[in-house]
Amino acid sequence: MTAALNANNFSIENVQTLTFDGLYNNGNSGTGTVTVNWNNGQDQVLTLTGSCTIAFTAPLGVGTFRLKTVMGGSGSYTITWPTEGQSAGNVAWMSKTVAQPTAAVGSWDLFNFFYDGSAYLGSSGPNFG
Repeated sequence: MTAALNANNFSIENVQTLTFDGLYNNGNSGTGTVTVNWNNGQDQVLTLTGSCTIAFTAPLGVGTFRLKTVMGGSGSYTITWPTEGQSAGNVAWMSKTVAQPTAAVGSWDLFNFFYDGSAYLGSSGPNFG
């Protein structure tokens, strides 16, 4: 099927396999604020080239989203995430512990987010790579 599918407000049922078309690349972080727009795709990547602040543009609805970070430059960069907690736009981290990327140059981390329509529930998988 190559035609566009508009399933707005409907369920798609009995799907055995669903494949997404790509990994959205947010480029390099630099040292400023990087806005991750979840409407660009549910799977995204960001190369850290400086400590940065990450802001989220909320997706159109409830869903699960993943951000892969790659530690670049000289390493040991940190991320300032949206405020920890359950309020709108915030990230409620697992065990109330704000996750950080692995410091070693070349390491990969996977940050997982469930968006409930208001706030995000966050967890991480550190040090792949």
